[in-house]
Amino acid sequence: MLVKALQEAPGTSRELAQRTGIAQRVTMYTLADMVRAGDVDSTQRVRRPGVKRPVPVYALPAAVEADAGHVALVDAWMRQPAASGGQRALRDRQVAENLADAAAASTPAPRP
Repeated sequence: MLVKALQEAPGTSRELAQRTGIAQRVTMYTLADMVRAGDVDSTQRVRRPGVKRPVPVYALPAAVEADAGHVALVDAWMRQPAASGGQRALRDRQVAENLADAAAASTPAPRP
């Protein structure tokens, strides 16, 4: 779901969280992990009202936009907060599981 939102348009972690319905905290940490892995770029920064520092704008690099194989990796990143427990983490894990199910249903079968 997060990758699809990035394919539609770049955005801040708050904007992407609102578009996907994923908790902002999970979205922020997932995007940070994706940046470290090189799957997402965050070179641009913008100012937002009510925020003291410029916030990063996340976008998929051109090479990643064409590759749908990152959906499982995003799912793995989103499962991490659930390991710490708590109601919010459990809800976030349910969202991640729903994303994984949707990704599995929409992924085309490999060609022989």
